[in-house]
Amino acid sequence: WGRLAALAAAAGRYDDARAGYRRFRAAAERLGDDELVGAAEQHLGVLERSLGDYPAAIRHSRAALDRFLAADNHLGAMQTRDLLGSAYQQHGDRATARGFYAAALADAEALGDDRQRAGIRQNLGILEQTAGEAARAAGDEAAAERHLAASAGHVEASLALHRKRRDAPAEAVSLFQLGVIHRLQGQPANARDALEAGLAIRARIGAPDRWKDHRQLAEVCAALGDPAAAARHRAEAEIVQTHAVYNARRHAFLAFLASLARLTAAARDRRGLPTDAVHERDAVATCPGWLGALAGYFTVLADPDAPYPTLPDGVPGELRATIEAVLGGADPIAALPDDVREALRVQAPVPAPTPPDAISLTRALCVALAAPEPSPQLDPILAAMAEADDPTHRLIAAHLTARRRGETPPPLPAELAAVVAQHFAD
Repeated sequence: WGRLAALAAAAGRYDDARAGYRRFRAAAERLGDDELVGAAEQHLGVLERSLGDYPAAIRHSRAALDRFLAADNHLGAMQTRDLLGSAYQQHGDRATARGFYAAALADAEALGDDRQRAGIRQNLGILEQTAGEAARAAGDEAAAERHLAASAGHVEASLALHRKRRDAPAEAVSLFQLGVIHRLQGQPANARDALEAGLAIRARIGAPDRWKDHRQLAEVCAALGDPAAAARHRAEAEIVQTHAVYNARRHAFLAFLASLARLTAAARDRRGLPTDAVHERDAVATCPGWLGALAGYFTVLADPDAPYPTLPDGVPGELRATIEAVLGGADPIAALPDDVREALRVQAPVPAPTPPDAISLTRALCVALAAPEPSPQLDPILAAMAEADDPTHRLIAAHLTARRRGETPPPLPAELAAVVAQHFAD
């Protein structure tokens, strides 16, 4: 039940996830296993916190802590105290949150768990940062400085632990937070150093959210009196964020294709659908058009007493070929097109950086093109767009490439021309 609940939560079916975790808890209670009951309560607490129901999250997490303590499970107790700290902090009770974080940190130090110590220090840094911002908003600058100094201390401790563990992604997160804190402390040079160090790591590992670093650096560079650098970072932020949104949508689509292939494999033996496949079929049923119709197709396909179904009209040829290959006995992932299978394997950014929203894309590219030092990503993106299937994207690329070369650009549709006019005066 716990695995099914996790799958339901990942698919956004939160009522099903809640019901699954409750069944998991009931089964654990029948076994009289405090650790398993604690695990079920902990999952329920995490689920409710993700949905913003902090009182429910606190109630479940406290129940989990009681069970872990009864089972003498120090690791579970430590993790749950950390979760309680986060739940109380998000609920606005910083004093109680601080107490749970302190208890979790003591547990982590006793267990010698550097990974958990680093995470708790990071959480304490966030808590003190929010306390500092609240004090400043209330006009108490002395308290603000005190909380921000404490925040910096916690994040520096977290950063040292991440470096000790050679955890580059976590190190970048701590550097970003440290940069924000230094900016709030009125230390723009220190903020710039931390943010640039974090950005270098994120760029090296291809982190899609590095646009946040560029946004912060734009503010810091402006404060340091460097408008050209500020403009460059604003342009980078726009274009990297646009690319990240596109890749997120593309990866979601690739995962969905893999889900359809697995569903085909589950149904092809005509012995009914296993529970996991039922959940995937139900997710497909919520989609419009031919996608939703595929749910009925898989239901009939899995029914040994029903006539053999035909694929719904409108299923694209590539997907149709994949389903037919799986029906013929092929492995569901091996049957996917080569580029889809490779992208799923490495989860790398998809090469074509063309998002479907032409207006947002045009705006991001105009910001990048108008910057004093245009983004180095601009040329490959325009080149890819020039060969895109979408004629609107090819037109945008031709228009902006001509502008960059000082040539007369081809006309754009009115709504895209209005976006361009906000950045360039003809």
